[in-house]
Amino acid sequence: MKQGIVAERAGFTPQEFSNIMNARRKLLRIEHLHPIACAMGVDVNALCRERKEVE
Repeated sequence: MKQGIVAERAGFTPQEFSNIMNARRKLLRIEHLHPIACAMGVDVNALCRERKEVE
């Protein structure tokens, strides 16, 4: 899914969402997780899981 679509669905501008995704925004507030998860069609817990490196 493209970042612009997720941003729009979650109520962010494309620039705000890009800053969040690229860690240019130092603080991701807890209340942002639910709109982002809903926009992506996933559970909030899926956003919080660490990615495992492929061995």
